[in-house]
Amino acid sequence: MLRTVLASSLICGLIILLVSGFAMAADKPVIEILEEVEVTAKAVTLGDIALLSGFGELEDTLKNVHIGPTALPGSSVRYSVGQIQVRLRQAGFDPLAFELVGAPQVVVITPKPLPSATDNSSNLFSTVKDNQAKTDPGTTGSSIYNTPSYQVVVPVIDISRHEIITEEMLRVETRVGNVNPRDLATVDDLVGKRATRLLVAGTVLYLNAAEIPPLIERNDRVTIIAEGNGILISTLGVAQQGGGLGDIIPVRNSSSGEIIYAEIVSSTVVKVNLGGVTK
Repeated sequence: MLRTVLASSLICGLIILLVSGFAMAADKPVIEILEEVEVTAKAVTLGDIALLSGFGELEDTLKNVHIGPTALPGSSVRYSVGQIQVRLRQAGFDPLAFELVGAPQVVVITPKPLPSATDNSSNLFSTVKDNQAKTDPGTTGSSIYNTPSYQVVVPVIDISRHEIITEEMLRVETRVGNVNPRDLATVDDLVGKRATRLLVAGTVLYLNAAEIPPLIERNDRVTIIAEGNGILISTLGVAQQGGGLGDIIPVRNSSSGEIIYAEIVSSTVVKVNLGGVTK
């Protein structure tokens, strides 16, 4: 009889804890990430890319959190949930205190400026010159018309290894040649990412010049969450390897010294299923 009473009490206690946990989760303010937005300013803020609810007086402050630069006119840049979580932490907010829903990443488009009357006149003049070049090889425009060219992106300043790349650091240049080199980076490929090495001013940039900044770096202190069979346990640990959102990395349990493999779910939290891989 005593065992039955204790078991019933334990079950009731677990139910109360679960219900309380769900109630607390439901009360979290919500940040809904949009799939695609247009931004004309030079910088992207949280208010540009997300809908906020449940923040009260804090909403205006959160809307102004800096996310990153916009792309060049007519181009776009992408920001993932992981990058947004990093920006929230840098602004002094704990991403775990909010519920992030919606798209896994947002595409921020910078629209092209509308052409002015002067631009139209200039374009008309260029068209006339091009037509002349086609019919009269002796005109000045012939060499431009007949010579192949392609665009490259170069740094305007030296960019240090692991430095975050912004639009202001880059310039698009036109190069002349018969072959368009493979794996050339565009501005969209670089802005918001970090340099994989020292990028010297004026050198042509390729796709391997930049990488997405990891959410967690090696030796970062993290919270390990383990769950399974209705049980949730948390403890502290130290990342043995860096990684991005969704990556599986080795983490040393600070209490036992044991190495476990856990999935990165935010900039401060990793998750492992009970009975997972250890060594």
